[in-house]
Amino acid sequence: MNRKLFEMFDGTPAHVMIVLGLTLSLLAPIIPRFKAASVAKAHAQYEQTSSFMELDMDAFKKKQEAEAKADDKNDKLTPDDRQKRADARDKALEAEQDSLEKKYDQNSAKREWLEAEGSLAGTQSHLVLNWLGRVMLLLGLLTLTFQSEGTKQKIYLVVLLVALFSSLAGVNLDLSANGHMGGSSESTVPDSHE
Repeated sequence: MNRKLFEMFDGTPAHVMIVLGLTLSLLAPIIPRFKAASVAKAHAQYEQTSSFMELDMDAFKKKQEAEAKADDKNDKLTPDDRQKRADARDKALEAEQDSLEKKYDQNSAKREWLEAEGSLAGTQSHLVLNWLGRVMLLLGLLTLTFQSEGTKQKIYLVVLLVALFSSLAGVNLDLSANGHMGGSSESTVPDSHE
């Protein structure tokens, strides 16, 4: 009875299952890394908009400080004129701040960053793909083991046992040749919020 079940998968179907199983197991860890890269990109964009806004604001403040020093040195200005110019500079500073906030839109950049972090935290598709890949790999190896004889069967049995024990131990296959024990690989994205 068992022989007939494995005869259905013998040959090309077993080889396809092994190749597909290995492919899924190797590609599954890429999904969280890809999402972690999008989180890092969104975080970098947020930091960049913050830095550009600070640079532009500092340049504007330096320009206003130079104008204020020039007003202080000008003996022809009355105290009322100086006050009017100081008030005008304050209004210009507020207008520049509003303009920079619209230009760099930090809220939108931070929202994208937080949404990318949320998407990464909820990622589970790689676990399903990894599980499916391991099942296909084990089924393909099991089929080849039962359908072969002699030395070939012993070799397939050893490979099957190694794959089975690595699956039970939770060793994740990884394209960068970094084995991870236990659960899924951790994100290297900093979780500090400003």
